[in-house]
Amino acid sequence: MKAQDSGRVPLSSAISQLYGYIWCMLVSSTLTDLPLYGGALYLFGRAVIAWAAVYGKKNRGSLPGYGKRWGLVLMVALGVVSVALIGLYPATIESSRLWLLYGATALYLFADTMTIRFLRLKEEGIALSRRVVALGIALQLAVIGALLWLFVYHLGWQRGGPLCAADASAGSFRCRDRNG
Repeated sequence: MKAQDSGRVPLSSAISQLYGYIWCMLVSSTLTDLPLYGGALYLFGRAVIAWAAVYGKKNRGSLPGYGKRWGLVLMVALGVVSVALIGLYPATIESSRLWLLYGATALYLFADTMTIRFLRLKEEGIALSRRVVALGIALQLAVIGALLWLFVYHLGWQRGGPLCAADASAGSFRCRDRNG
């Protein structure tokens, strides 16, 4: 039996998520001097994405009764964690830097999710048209451009440029690892 058939996560998938975790910790350390806060935001975002994938409309009908009830319990737990992470915990941090951290984490999660979806289509053997591939590349470049603008505008070239370079390199590693 193969590792993928037994429900295990391939090592390349786990490592690619580690890049995002480390990048969010780097950004959080640069902006707020709280590296674990950025990592917590990234992990929370991954948990919300996983919850949406399992309990979304597409899969909801195939869940047993207790699975649907646990989905509600998990949704309430994620709501409590979101209030704690976004509302209560950072009460003493400078507001503009905190919103910059939220935006950077959300953009990184968007790019990661988009990459995963495109690569899943490729793994399923669905031929991607040139327009779809071009759209994927354009969206990735738009995310990198948005992060570049956010960081350079708020932090300047000396502090913002390296963060954008780290994002671009993490994105290239993410694509490479998922391609095998």
